[in-house]
Amino acid sequence: MESIRLPKRGWLHGLALTAVALAPLAVGTTPVLAAAQVRVVGCNLASLSPELIAAGLNGVAPIADDGADDGVEEDQQPKIVGSIPKPRGVSEDDSRRLAALNLTTTRDQAIETAMAAVADRTQRTVNKAVVEGENGYVVWAVKTELNNSGSGPDPKLEAKIDAGGDGRVLSIECDPDDD
Repeated sequence: MESIRLPKRGWLHGLALTAVALAPLAVGTTPVLAAAQVRVVGCNLASLSPELIAAGLNGVAPIADDGADDGVEEDQQPKIVGSIPKPRGVSEDDSRRLAALNLTTTRDQAIETAMAAVADRTQRTVNKAVVEGENGYVVWAVKTELNNSGSGPDPKLEAKIDAGGDGRVLSIECDPDDD
């Protein structure tokens, strides 16, 4: 029986294999933009960072406000999936009770991730960052606004960031009438 001989690999091959093996252990300060497709509602692509676009988007047309109570869970499509399920009996808007859960993404991390998802972060201001429920999961809702409302296509942009797990972007919504 003849044995198969593999060609000798240089030190660079070994280094590359080591890097691939250790990559999942690396911890950095770079925000995780998206591990799966991000739901994008009503946004112009010019408002989003090239990195977010490259990660994959699941765009949908703008959703009209139906005037319903915002405390009622929305059945948005496509659904987002976060890491921390929203407890039953807790309203989507009950930030105080939701923030008391074991969140692994901090407010500052959520803001950093949201700002990394926009095309030009220097042109935006964060108006609000609160914990809320979305599609049955706990998220950070980071609301941003252009410093000069006429300087870009989406004056108001809201990013939903996973409050647990790796703190990735789950959804981006652009609504000029959002408060």
